[in-house]
Amino acid sequence: MGWQQAPIDALVHDGVSDDGSLVYHRAQILAVLDDPSLGPRVGLYRHAGFFRSHEARVRIAQLWEQAAAKIRLPKVKPEAPEHRQRTVDRLTGVLDTGLLSAELTRLALHYRAKAYKDLDQGAAARAGMQQVAESGGRLAPKARRGLANLSRLAGDFPTALAAVPTLGWTGRHHRVLGDIHWSHANTDQAVTAFEAGRTEAEEHGAAGERAMIQVRLALALSFADPDRAGAELSLAYQLLESLDQRSNALLAQVVALIKDAGTDGIIDRARSLNTDITGAGLPFLHRFVELAVAFHHAVRAEDQELTAAISRLRGLTATGDFSYFTDIAHFMGGLPLPGPTTTQWIDSPDAVRARWQHLVQTRRTRTCR
Repeated sequence: MGWQQAPIDALVHDGVSDDGSLVYHRAQILAVLDDPSLGPRVGLYRHAGFFRSHEARVRIAQLWEQAAAKIRLPKVKPEAPEHRQRTVDRLTGVLDTGLLSAELTRLALHYRAKAYKDLDQGAAARAGMQQVAESGGRLAPKARRGLANLSRLAGDFPTALAAVPTLGWTGRHHRVLGDIHWSHANTDQAVTAFEAGRTEAEEHGAAGERAMIQVRLALALSFADPDRAGAELSLAYQLLESLDQRSNALLAQVVALIKDAGTDGIIDRARSLNTDITGAGLPFLHRFVELAVAFHHAVRAEDQELTAAISRLRGLTATGDFSYFTDIAHFMGGLPLPGPTTTQWIDSPDAVRARWQHLVQTRRTRTCR
């Protein structure tokens, strides 16, 4: 049985090249072949589906972890922080000429709105998405998805949830639904939505969407099931390898922090990741890092450090977007909210609080804290 026959899901990372791509060494592939649970199935057509099973992914993740001393996370080539602002400026200049066709105008408005979102300019992003959605055309479903996501970012979960049935595949309905559920610590519902979205992306041959939703599947699992999260994250790295998705590559590294929360070294890793995020010009991701740090401190019952993380989160969410992350951090630590919140959950705040506290307690038990 030749080693080339090993399914891509069974390959084990053995380092990262200077350009940031993952490297697979024959020795690590042979480790999969030699494994008593994986080896007999490699290269046999009838076992192809096995390598996507929970059992296989957990075992592959274990092999991946055994090589951890030699593995670095995928690098992200830094760009100037003002990159998204340059995008806004260029698109604004083109739009102001008034020379674009209706379809190209919608395209420019759509991408400018996405850039505004990454720059934390929610009002401008909403205005642009609303224009595209109301004007019709092929980008209208994506604009409706953008509006649903902007509602979620603002903490208006009922509005986001109500939009899901109108989105369909083009509006990435499963991804929107999964993002709503993981924010409520509804892990099972989030996983179901993301798995359905991954299947749909595979059916449509949408490699970028498949990678994006794979990262989110790992994110949903990272709080509740670190073992499976590691397996899903391993696949996410493989899918991202051939794509230019800087924000998802960085989000995958946040997922790795959450998966390992409660263990030593998290704060240094978070600090390094924040530097990479700043270099990539994607400030919205700082909030995910701080949420991961808050989870870590809650697990370790480090009350003073958790309070500091919440304070940083409050500063990062002062515009209103992602302010529900601050609520979640309070829930994680069993802390009362300091005052009225703008977040509108899809069920009671007490139920959301209880689920997040359960995740913290489960991880605390796992790490013997």
